[in-house]
Amino acid sequence: MAFFPPDSSQFFPWDAVLAPQGAEFKAVRRGLGPRVTAIPAGADAVTAFLTQWRLGFTGPPRRVLVLGLAGSLTADLNIGDVTLAETCRRQDSPQVWLTDPESNARLERELGDVKRVDSLTVPQPLWREPEKRRRASQYSAQTVEMENSAVLDFFAPSQTPVTILRVISDGLRGDLPNLEGIYNAQGQLQPERLLLAFARNPPAALRLIRGSLTALGVLETLARRLADIAVLGES
Repeated sequence: MAFFPPDSSQFFPWDAVLAPQGAEFKAVRRGLGPRVTAIPAGADAVTAFLTQWRLGFTGPPRRVLVLGLAGSLTADLNIGDVTLAETCRRQDSPQVWLTDPESNARLERELGDVKRVDSLTVPQPLWREPEKRRRASQYSAQTVEMENSAVLDFFAPSQTPVTILRVISDGLRGDLPNLEGIYNAQGQLQPERLLLAFARNPPAALRLIRGSLTALGVLETLARRLADIAVLGES
């Protein structure tokens, strides 16, 4: 896994762009080019990765942007919707992390079709609809993912502004395959466990695959729009 230091060029207002490894990273890179860093899945793995990544530069990045996918915890968010996280909480923690209001406002102006949300970071994918509804009520969250709080917590001591854009890949209604345990301790996907989960519930697997493919297409388009915005901002 490559450890790219922050980009010192003026191409992009966020000099560090992070995306979860795998299909999400590939989609973002196709849209934004090589200055994207792949992060692992899961809060602990992200913290360990960023600790090593920080050794590649002398100071913290000026601004950080996270791009990826998320699950919906509300019927108001549909597959393909672009969300802008204002706050993030971690499961079983009372702490609330805030994203960068200045960048949030800028992106809302530039993109126009984003939905502001409160996000919840969980250690394992949520796959049952009743559990999603319970977490939404318990944490007052609209989206769920596995990395946001770790990124925000890591950059909090340096007061580095963090912006988080994620595309909804699975809706609230309908169970997914049981995806618990598909990532190892290093945050790497274990394909054999994923295939086993799909084989145990093919209809749910098909629903997840279709939603993910739709969301990845939107994510790549979003990355391209961000690149265009940056170029227009320089002209």
